[in-house]
Amino acid sequence: MDLFQRIVDVWAPPVKQGNTTESVPTETASRQRIDSGSSLENQILIEVNKYRESRNLNPLTMDARLSEIATNHSRWMDKSSRLTHDGWNEARGPQVMKSFARAGENLAGGECYDFQFSEQRTLIVPGWINSSGHHTVMIQPYFTHTGIGISISRLQGDDGRINYFATQIFGA
Repeated sequence: MDLFQRIVDVWAPPVKQGNTTESVPTETASRQRIDSGSSLENQILIEVNKYRESRNLNPLTMDARLSEIATNHSRWMDKSSRLTHDGWNEARGPQVMKSFARAGENLAGGECYDFQFSEQRTLIVPGWINSSGHHTVMIQPYFTHTGIGISISRLQGDDGRINYFATQIFGA
């Protein structure tokens, strides 16, 4: 697979139960950030719900609090150039647990040329479906809510490359 057309697939943390009060740090990207708007987040929600419904599972409802937490993490990954679940136990997980008894997280990210991104972004949900850890999180029947956050930034230089990071958080 070409370096500029990759989606990195990582381990999804186990679904957690519990309650704690730590907060999520506010993070922003240091590169030239490109606002994805909400269309990509909505597209991911539609695709995930379509898949869940094909498996006779209830659709997820978008939750603004979860989306804010997901967006902060995507921006942090973009700023640090790392696709990672780091911070789940210390920050995002406890923040989610303030409102939900159970939670899970899926991540995706990659690098491509900006003209390839419209095709590249269509690989996010199928990538999760084809990854056992991400798939397991996506099809938990008890999840009722989700938040999705995307960060896209132009890489330094003038060759049209971008980084993108997607975080989807699930809550029940």
